[in-house]
Amino acid sequence: MDAVWTITYLVDGYPDPVEVGASAVAAGPAAVLEEIRRQVGRPVDWSQCMEVYRARAIAGGGFIGG
Repeated sequence: MDAVWTITYLVDGYPDPVEVGASAVAAGPAAVLEEIRRQVGRPVDWSQCMEVYRARAIAGGGFIGG
């Protein structure tokens, strides 16, 4: 089974961390950026985003930080 990741980003001008789920991560960078835009509620680009945490799902549930 391939690793399944969730990624948390900080976005310039947005007060809270933005967590992007495994389905968007698996779909690729365009889907990740679209999910960030959806959560933030405004247009953003990669220059405004910084990855701060990555977690990998493990068999049986749960996550391992990475």
